[in-house]
Amino acid sequence: MANTSTALNRTSIKNLEVDLPNVMLIALLIGKQPHRCFKPLDYGKAPVSTEERAVWNFTVRDSPRDYINVTFWGKPDTIIEITCPRISLRKATNVGEQFCPVVTSPFHLTINEDTGNAQKVRGYSIPALMRLLNLPTKPMFNYTTIDYIFKNIHQINGLLFDLLVAVRQVGEVRFVSTKNGMQQLRKVIVFDSTNPAMAITFWNSDDTTRANMWKPRETILFITDCKVQYDTFSNSAIGTPSMKTIITENPEGKEGNILKNYAMNAHLHSSAVMDQLLGVMPEPAFIKTIMNIREIQLKLNQISKTKSVRVEENQFAVILYAYVTKLDIDGLSRIFSTRCSLCKSMTNQLEECQNPICLSNTSNQVMDLDKIFDLRIEVSDRTGTLTQCRLSGQNAETVFNCSPSEFSSMSDEEKWRIKWKYLMEFCELRLVILLKNDRPMITVLTCTRADVSVHGVN
Repeated sequence: MANTSTALNRTSIKNLEVDLPNVMLIALLIGKQPHRCFKPLDYGKAPVSTEERAVWNFTVRDSPRDYINVTFWGKPDTIIEITCPRISLRKATNVGEQFCPVVTSPFHLTINEDTGNAQKVRGYSIPALMRLLNLPTKPMFNYTTIDYIFKNIHQINGLLFDLLVAVRQVGEVRFVSTKNGMQQLRKVIVFDSTNPAMAITFWNSDDTTRANMWKPRETILFITDCKVQYDTFSNSAIGTPSMKTIITENPEGKEGNILKNYAMNAHLHSSAVMDQLLGVMPEPAFIKTIMNIREIQLKLNQISKTKSVRVEENQFAVILYAYVTKLDIDGLSRIFSTRCSLCKSMTNQLEECQNPICLSNTSNQVMDLDKIFDLRIEVSDRTGTLTQCRLSGQNAETVFNCSPSEFSSMSDEEKWRIKWKYLMEFCELRLVILLKNDRPMITVLTCTRADVSVHGVN
């Protein structure tokens, strides 16, 4: 403990100097690493005392521009006030720098409990510092999208990236056995405007506790230096905060505000990705580009090579003249789906909403089931075939000229007539095509009979 009879000089991070004595610094704790406990040794032979000590690394901030890393030899506590630290110049060659967050100060603070102290402070200074909680420690415009991570995970496996994501689902705290004994972890599902789901695993007990306050669709996280890895168990990319990570909740800035507005209304489940895309597409009458199937496939290959993470650059709308070669509406294929009336997400076989953050799951609000057309058709021309083309919702009602309930009440003969109105017939189709995770998602906007003598050469 520092000598209380010595006069302390209150200063700020920006005014620190090497070996400046008797410093008192009041700052906001913005990041901390798990403390490492040990028993002091006498020349490496045996413990000189049974009292366990700890070394604790954390990061503090006292202004929008100034933050610094601190090493504290003692018993961990919630930190705000730091007294009598040893101030040293950071060195890029120091191995420890690889395991500390990126900071703006050129100095590093080291506190020994025999000569200095670090403790929680109460009083007027805390409210003044709280406004710093939502300020990111790195520029947010350099963040990496989830879509980029998924597309390049084998090339970037094990590297660190800054992520700007919205919370989708917070998992339960679990305990697992590791080489260091039992450890707790918590998996949080996040999303951004390029991909609806990515798992991030938190091992730090402070982070798993903080996650109790995170709200789906409302909490935005800026996670610096997050390690991304390929997980063989889930066959997917996952994120794990590193020793360099600082997590800023609901960060202030243009990028955070844009994601927050998107997250509140984003459709995140099953075919809702394409439904959301259709909401910003032009009316079918304004689609003028004509392609054959080979040209569509070449366009998809071109998009795949660019590896763009922007949705609008991975989509296009076309007019296609082709034959409908598969339209199973009177056989064994599924032609209907049910949606939750509250959030419009698909329901499962038990007629339960699959959206974990829907009001029907979070507040037991009663939902109704909306029955919609949802079928897949196949079209072909002389250059190729497109499979798994989705015809659903209002678009299908327009093509079939009936509602799902009306169709269900039809006789087999009436269904047969609708089917053969289009099956093996030459048609004009207006399509919206989105390449997502190197897989084309094709939605049929319109389908009408066409004159093969006029449009048959393609």
